[in-house]
Amino acid sequence: MIAQLPFVLIGSSFILCFYPFNLYFVTPFLIAFLIYFIEKQKNLKKVFFSSFIFSCFYFFVSINWLHISLSEFGGINLFFSNLIILLLCFYLALYPTASLIVYKVVKTKARIDSILLLPLIWTVFEILRGTLFSGFPWLSIGYTQTSNLLFTGVFKIGGSYLGSLCLILMGVLIYKIFLSFKEDIHLWKSKHLLLFLIFIIILFGLSKLSFSEKTSNKINFAIIQGNVDQNLKWNHTNQSLILDKYFKLANKTKSNYIFLPETSFPLLRNRISNSYLDKYFDNKHLKFLFFGAPEYESGNFYNTIFIKSQIDEKKYQKIKLVPFGDYFPQNFLVNWFSEIFKIPMSNFKSGGIINKPFQIGDFKFAISICYEDIFSFPLAHQINDANFILNFTNDAWWGDSIGPDQHLQMAIMRAIEFEKPMIRSTNNGISTIINENGNVIEIANRDTIEIIESESYGTIGSTPFSIYGNKLIYLILLTFGIYIFFRRYFSVSQ
Repeated sequence: MIAQLPFVLIGSSFILCFYPFNLYFVTPFLIAFLIYFIEKQKNLKKVFFSSFIFSCFYFFVSINWLHISLSEFGGINLFFSNLIILLLCFYLALYPTASLIVYKVVKTKARIDSILLLPLIWTVFEILRGTLFSGFPWLSIGYTQTSNLLFTGVFKIGGSYLGSLCLILMGVLIYKIFLSFKEDIHLWKSKHLLLFLIFIIILFGLSKLSFSEKTSNKINFAIIQGNVDQNLKWNHTNQSLILDKYFKLANKTKSNYIFLPETSFPLLRNRISNSYLDKYFDNKHLKFLFFGAPEYESGNFYNTIFIKSQIDEKKYQKIKLVPFGDYFPQNFLVNWFSEIFKIPMSNFKSGGIINKPFQIGDFKFAISICYEDIFSFPLAHQINDANFILNFTNDAWWGDSIGPDQHLQMAIMRAIEFEKPMIRSTNNGISTIINENGNVIEIANRDTIEIIESESYGTIGSTPFSIYGNKLIYLILLTFGIYIFFRRYFSVSQ
């Protein structure tokens, strides 16, 4: 077991690379250490065991806070809630484990030793993890670099997965440089040091790319963070108190646009009187009110954001739902689990794809709700003509954990990928204004009632990623794969 200690330590240390710790510069060195110890494993059995140990600690240390939603709000005792999260981590661990095994097999059996091999394989399995069985791209390794200015151009071109590929490549090069040093090769003679420096120069050049320009006018807006206790929110006796709370907070601002959080009004839309909503517009400054509420339509429930003006009302229904949170997949085991897991409003249906942004006043908005901002595709259909990204979230399910911090980091990634400023309204944190380069301009404190009032320019234009999405990373992966194959083929021929 002592031999597995490095994998325990490396896997556990990755939590420091993500928010709220954000030691992003440590990430490539941890990758290099991982490669070093994997290469020391002499057979596939040891590679599997070591990789699985690393992967389990990578996930469990970083997302064990998920048990809070099960134990504190779902009615499951602490032991079983932690057991469920442990099983989830076992499943997630299969992807990096598989990538390291495939890497080792291809390298040893096919005798391919390219610096592109591990980045290629790792990224493929990250894409699979973010896609299969509804997908869960949380803790994709590229997210660690949202604060690294060198990576902003990479994200705008190929998104978070291209960031993952480049980051693993950086780790491989550091590992190769370390081997050169260990073998007493002068560093100035190391080809991998030269490649590393060239790679850094390329990243620096890409980071200077810009694909958008600012709008001619600013939006005047307020984000209202209501900090409603999750234990009280869905108790019908508290509904009038919550409605009154948001009304009073809204009347404290002179903004033209007001953004309330996901399910800010904890009752069905058809039970919210129009006379109540009309009172908001007694505030002469207000032109548009964005609020969240569940909606019942055509026999189904939807998690919806409504956009109310004095003239009309528009809406966005959540598309990408949280399994076991927004809905329960249908099979006998899940049906049994849904009987003991008592999360309120967990029977939503997915809304239809929106193919253009919402024109609200002088600006166009691409809208996402909560969990949707950990994926790129819910925004992809709206984004190209949009001036802003709006995200409405309720992370109160995660209590006083680092979950909302990690969630914020993924929201920042979306702002960088699409080069659009993001306005993020949450119940109890972390409400934020993020500019088009991923810089946090204003941020609310956790677990407080706050109003963020601001003015901001939007952007006009499209990044390569907003136009092509993941097609570019698929093309890059295919190109790398073909290159590695033919390099091996011609070396064997010779």
